[in-house]
Amino acid sequence: MSKSLIITLVFSLTFMNLFAQKKDSSKTYTMDESIITASRFEQNPDETGRSISIINQQQLQQAVYTNLGELLAAEAGIQFVGNGQNYGATQRMFIRGSNSYHAIVMIDGVRISDPSSVDNGIDLTEISLENVERIEIVRGSHSTIYGSSAIGGVINIITKKNAINKLNADVNLSVGSFGENSWLSQNMLNLNFNHKSGFYANAGLDYLIVKGIDATLDTITTAGVFKNRDQDNSNKLDYSAKLGYRKNRLNAFVSYKAMKHNTDLDKAAFRDDDNREIYFKRDLIDFGLNYKLNAKLNISYSGGYTIMNRTDIDDSSIVDLAGSYDHQYNESFFDGSLFLNDLVLKADYDKIKFLAGIAYEEESMNNSGYIYSYSNGFLYENRYDLDSLKLATQTKSAFAHFELGGDLVSAALKPLNIALGLRFSSHSTFGNVMNWEVNPSWKLSSSSLLYLSYSTGFNAPSLYRLYSPDVAWGAVVTRGNPLLKPEYSKSFELGFKKSLGDKSKLSVAFFNNKIDNVIEYVYLWDKNVAIDSLGNDWMRNDYKGDTYINLSEQNIYGIEFFISTKLSEKIDFSGSYTFMNAVSPVSSFSIDTASTHGHHVQLFESGLFVSEVENTKIGLVRRPSSIVTIQINWRPTEKLKINFSSRFVGTRYDAFYNPVLGPYGALDNELLAGYALANLSVRYELKNNLAIGFKIENLFDTKYTEINGFSTRGRGYYFNVRYLLKK
Repeated sequence: MSKSLIITLVFSLTFMNLFAQKKDSSKTYTMDESIITASRFEQNPDETGRSISIINQQQLQQAVYTNLGELLAAEAGIQFVGNGQNYGATQRMFIRGSNSYHAIVMIDGVRISDPSSVDNGIDLTEISLENVERIEIVRGSHSTIYGSSAIGGVINIITKKNAINKLNADVNLSVGSFGENSWLSQNMLNLNFNHKSGFYANAGLDYLIVKGIDATLDTITTAGVFKNRDQDNSNKLDYSAKLGYRKNRLNAFVSYKAMKHNTDLDKAAFRDDDNREIYFKRDLIDFGLNYKLNAKLNISYSGGYTIMNRTDIDDSSIVDLAGSYDHQYNESFFDGSLFLNDLVLKADYDKIKFLAGIAYEEESMNNSGYIYSYSNGFLYENRYDLDSLKLATQTKSAFAHFELGGDLVSAALKPLNIALGLRFSSHSTFGNVMNWEVNPSWKLSSSSLLYLSYSTGFNAPSLYRLYSPDVAWGAVVTRGNPLLKPEYSKSFELGFKKSLGDKSKLSVAFFNNKIDNVIEYVYLWDKNVAIDSLGNDWMRNDYKGDTYINLSEQNIYGIEFFISTKLSEKIDFSGSYTFMNAVSPVSSFSIDTASTHGHHVQLFESGLFVSEVENTKIGLVRRPSSIVTIQINWRPTEKLKINFSSRFVGTRYDAFYNPVLGPYGALDNELLAGYALANLSVRYELKNNLAIGFKIENLFDTKYTEINGFSTRGRGYYFNVRYLLKK
């Protein structure tokens, strides 16, 4: 346990002991909450047989956060990579240790992803907190309801609808600094107009400007070595508009959201680059309609269309004190689109609930670019464009979900509830997939619940991994592999929930997630040359290409514990502990030789050559075995709120390039030390509609590493002003 974690725990216990015994007449009231993401029915989270978290509007308004990742990182079972790095760095989320692309992120129930990326995973820095009403988190496999990729969990970001007041305005201004010569400015505005007829209109804006720190670590200490270090900056603009109608039986809306993000990038770990930038743009249209046929039946239609464009430009850089350039230029353009439609009929009776639906999904991507290189009198130029390949896939699905009360059979079984799910999917590339789920729960008392869940899931390979035509000189394969199969999962969860009114809540869950056909990125080497002789003859080309294949399996298991309690009328405490580990056996018996032509297979992630002898990897790259979170909220007065939060991240493996592995080097694994971070924020209401906030991030200025070779933010200071208008 690190020194900073010990300091954090001592601080927490001291804080609690100082104030836990004091009483006061001022009280806070928690509104009853319901969740819809777990089953698409409105349910009490305490009575739902799933591991669930809800971030409500009150929490969002009181938080001094700049992005979604900071909010989600405080939740049990969720690990973020990139959250503590320079603003603008890619943020990837791991739920219960599953891969980052094994989680679904939705806005108003409509999935968003990035088909233009390598693995279809979304960068969470894209998503702004403007116009957000609440965030629902469901851990565990949910493929029967939400389809491909819902293996690790689901995040549903629900935007604001019509409110009681006619006019609402939310202005949120923040400034801060998090390192030498760094600063941040974020301006958020949200407007909401409601008419008594039921029509409403929302509009929002979020503009973030960052002068950042150097994103990579500088480990060169030799005097006289040329270094051209620079600070890596970022700016992001989000704006949105939503029109809707909600009254009586009808609820309908259409919304538009645009995001533009420009970020300075470096070359790679430990390698600075003063002249590389990435430009990303997304346009998203969502629509939904829900009509209540009667008190028990309703029908809904929802969908969305999103297009994204990414431009990566790596211009020539200065390489010596004389000001010489390396004469290297590379620009890449990535385009993607996603079109979703979902039609659902729901019935909600006393002892039985069911829904049935159909869905259609279509995604496409393209990649084009230009490469220029001039070195030692040799000129190389290349232009490429994949548009003629028309890379696209379609998925058609039909699904059903049932919730049955035990008193259908006998009054003695009234505490029993059984949820059953089934989904049939037809994918244009790999054919048909059937997923199912069974989720029984038993109310041990009015305040406690025992539940069990077993479900299957799948993840369709991304378009890039399926069809990328990139091919190395002398290679026998393309990087994309159209013979890839989906990844399949079998997920088990056993959990217990206990609540004591609004005073305390407790939950514990044991989970096991086994994923087969895990997709690995590999090198291929000449099968006619012994492994220990590869690369020894430079007149011979032993390299046969790089590609993606289904190779290993991941068996992830762990336990998740959460508690929240009111220590007094003024102090709330919540904390979570997550332990997880994974076993990943790898052997050549699982290799499809049609994809490798029988050549030697080397894992890029570890440099390991796959053989008939099974090798087992323990642990997961960039995912720790232990995560601890602590939150303390103290309200000394009705207007003053103080929050202390801490997060401990245990040891985990990270990948780094090792030139001595294999003929030409490969990624090796290094164990990174655990770390504990603490934040302190204060919010004071000057008036009923005006509040100021101050936050100290990384309170103890902990030095830590998230990704090997990249820097992390030190102690940061942020000031915030928020104005709420309600008429």
